[in-house]
Amino acid sequence: MAGVSVIIADTDAEAEFISTSYYGRVIGILTGDRGQMEAPFEMTNQLREVIQQPAVQQMSKYAFIGSKETVKNEIRNFLELTQVNELIVATHVFSSQARIKSYKWFAELMQELNEE
Repeated sequence: MAGVSVIIADTDAEAEFISTSYYGRVIGILTGDRGQMEAPFEMTNQLREVIQQPAVQQMSKYAFIGSKETVKNEIRNFLELTQVNELIVATHVFSSQARIKSYKWFAELMQELNEE
């Protein structure tokens, strides 16, 4: 069994945009600023640099972010590498509609992977 973070959106670019709330939360945990989750915002070069820091990378090591096809390929590789047979999934995004859509698509892609 493994716990993973998953954010699926229509496109990789949209998923990256939505993930800024997730990364803000990760950074807040690391810095002790555990306020409310913020709405997504433009991914800046500064944020890209911060999320490359080892502490952020460690906390987001098992985060799968992208379009349905991108996440499907990454999850397939993860399952093959780890040989886990059960996943606990969390989707930390600001919008409840985006969260529901992400969970729906994740369920679909897992069904597809199970049929392969």
